Amino acid sequence: MATLGVGKVNLTPTEQKKADGIWSLVKQGGDKKYEGISRNEIEEMVLVNKLHPLLQDLWEKQESLLVDDIAEKCKVSDK
Repeated sequence: MATLGVGKVNLTPTEQKKADGIWSLVKQGGDKKYEGISRNEIEEMVLVNKLHPLLQDLWEKQESLLVDDIAEKCKVSDK
């Protein structure tokens, strides 16, 4: 993937957390389709708020799983 040419990336704490999370997902997955995506590229994409479609899909799936997990843990049982 080509870099966006932003140069030194200065992210807000929220943006950095998102970039770190995406990078972690990419490294955990070990999927060849993510090969060639560098941490710097992810930070640049987060900075301009335009993730590559593969990364966007990966991030949305992770967020969905977290929401489902929290909802499941918050259920009150009638038993």
